[in-house]
Amino acid sequence: MIVRPALGRLAFVLMAAAAAGPGVALASRDVAPAARGAGSPVTIGLFVPVRGPQAALGTDVLRGAEIAVAQARRESGARGRPLRLVTAPSDLRWEASTGALVRLLYEEDAVAVVGALDGRSAHLAEQVITRARGRAVFVTPWASESNLTRIRIPWFFSVVPDDRRQAAALAGEIFSARRAGRAAAWVEEAFDCRAAADAFVEAAPPGTVVRFSAGDANGREDLAARIRRGEFGALVLFAAPRAAADLSSWLRRTGAGLPLFGPLSLAVPEFLAHSEGAAEGMVMVVPGMGGTRAERAFDDEFARRHGVPPSSLARYSHDAVAAVVAALRQAEAGRAGRLEEALAATVIEGATGTVRFDERRGREGWPALEVVRPGGDRP
Repeated sequence: MIVRPALGRLAFVLMAAAAAGPGVALASRDVAPAARGAGSPVTIGLFVPVRGPQAALGTDVLRGAEIAVAQARRESGARGRPLRLVTAPSDLRWEASTGALVRLLYEEDAVAVVGALDGRSAHLAEQVITRARGRAVFVTPWASESNLTRIRIPWFFSVVPDDRRQAAALAGEIFSARRAGRAAAWVEEAFDCRAAADAFVEAAPPGTVVRFSAGDANGREDLAARIRRGEFGALVLFAAPRAAADLSSWLRRTGAGLPLFGPLSLAVPEFLAHSEGAAEGMVMVVPGMGGTRAERAFDDEFARRHGVPPSSLARYSHDAVAAVVAALRQAEAGRAGRLEEALAATVIEGATGTVRFDERRGREGWPALEVVRPGGDRP
């Protein structure tokens, strides 16, 4: 586990990305149209939100994917075949989202799909991919619910550290490194939030975590009162970014200060932009970046294209597509079997560090932690 004592770039990245706005329309597109005559295109689908407040997340996925595909194009695509990105909406009703994903597989003939940014969409994707039985692989760059890879579907992969790994990193910092004693967990009643909180309770020493429900009418006041009495040494936020920002800023205004911690789902522009400075000093799970050549190349190209640093989601999305492209090359060259077998054996250096899959098709390795210091610079 890597624990970095100060943030740097994280705060600047989140604030700059928030200021930039969506900026990119989500649509089907050919990434290398001039190369079509060289062979049939290879389609990679993006199954992401495309409307409303979540559309910005879909834009992040697209931006990261486009850079990975552009790099592959400079290196002759997938063994000389052009690469094509096609987007399908994941933020529709269950039946409509299912239909959109099915169309990616059977009408667009996608060999891989990247997306499903929440547990609901990811479990839906697992069902569809399982029925397709190897027609394509699916890679989530963001959904971290642990059961997604526990059930060992051979065509479903995750490039993001799951809730168990994130929880272990947070629990180690809170209870071992800081010896906090007891921690409060603020939990929103949503599937992903509950799953992440459950993983944290399991990782923590028995009896050291007190859960507060965001759905309890008196929960916020009860939490603040017990913080003021000194009952806790840490507060972990398991809530949507806007809700987590609202709570943290409210606690600060009421004088109920406490060291804050959060999972990777809060490493997005929306959280920092609405926290009114309360996120400063917060310890957050972040991509395991180490100043590698691959990371610097991605940062430079992203800034050149969009004028802002990349978000964590854009980084993971880039690495998901880059891993798929590397696996496609291995499979096309005959150095591996089916695409899922090639992807399971793929190891790349990406924008989030070394990408390697464990036996369950989950991301191997531990996430990093950083302290949010707006205006600072990451060491």
